[in-house]
Amino acid sequence: QIKLANLFQEGQKGKDLRKQLFRMAKDDKNKDYLDLIYYALSKIDLAEGDKNGAMENLTLSVSKSVSNNFQKGLSSMTLADLYFERPNYIMAQSYYDTAINVIDETYPNYAQIKLKADNLTELINNLRIVSHEDSVQRIAKMPEAERNKLISNLIIKVQEEEEAKRKEEEEQRYNASLYQQQQATQNLAGQQGGKWYFYN
Repeated sequence: QIKLANLFQEGQKGKDLRKQLFRMAKDDKNKDYLDLIYYALSKIDLAEGDKNGAMENLTLSVSKSVSNNFQKGLSSMTLADLYFERPNYIMAQSYYDTAINVIDETYPNYAQIKLKADNLTELINNLRIVSHEDSVQRIAKMPEAERNKLISNLIIKVQEEEEAKRKEEEEQRYNASLYQQQQATQNLAGQQGGKWYFYN
């Protein structure tokens, strides 16, 4: 089903295949392949001209990826390209950076991807400097009460973002640990000739 979705071309319709892939995503035995499933769903979205849907599924593909660095890199770069088209250079840079961190020099077009990521990083750094200077000047001109309220809201926002990031990192560590445990269990079952360990 995943391979069929990846062969989808622009203009085709994938209603039935989409339903099958969603059923696969809900099945616990496919949780190690969620990154592939959501990437396949994004291919159907793109074939149907739904870039927003594709971006949602690519975001899930990246977040659900546990051990398949090739797929995580592919999903990240596809998502980065879509953000770049918008253009949303901050999000594009973020996902190009994610891709560079999980692929190596053997990956197709690695040099071009690395160059794009580096150039975007430099651009984003410069944009942030400009934005920071503008923000500082704007805040300095505010009445004190309004300025203090703005700062309090910013602190709350940062705390919420840090908490969300912490939870996401915990979920990723849990998923990676679960995957390693499953692999170890499978290896042990193979060593025991298919018999349950405690019956040996």
